Amino acid sequence: MKRRHKIICYSEREMDRRADALIEQGYKVERYLGVLYVQAMCIPTYKVFFWR
Repeated sequence: MKRRHKIICYSEREMDRRADALIEQGYKVERYLGVLYVQAMCIPTYKVFFWR
């Protein structure tokens, strides 16, 4: 199994920009959009997983 690396992003735009740059470099990329529930708040999370 290939090792997957993770980049945590602060916005969807940043996530897309980083993912596109990695795809151009020949990496396989998976984008993750999620929500982190903390007490009474919902915090959006953006992650990019990549591997060769």
